[in-house]
Amino acid sequence: MNFLETNNLYKDLYINFLGMNNLYEDLYMNFLEMNNLYKDLYMNFLEMNNLYKDLYMIFFEMDNNLYKDFYKNTMFFFLIFYNHKQSMNYDTKSVCTLVPFILV
Repeated sequence: MNFLETNNLYKDLYINFLGMNNLYEDLYMNFLEMNNLYKDLYMNFLEMNNLYKDLYMIFFEMDNNLYKDFYKNTMFFFLIFYNHKQSMNYDTKSVCTLVPFILV
């Protein structure tokens, strides 16, 4: 084997090394893109999680306010009914009817 054949052999090896290096760069770029894909999926998951938190808070506020309104209306009806009942009995203990409004 002479010098030119050895030189061509080393050139081939060097070209193969460069091709393998490009292959690793492509694999690394694919890994980075896949990593960005997982980051995007994670961010979408977080946004969806925040959406569920917002929906839960809206439901909780609506549910809580609904029950508070129901409680207030019930107490208001109880107040009217109790005052009417007290006025029919000519009882002066109407201070007890203010307790439900103080609790709310």
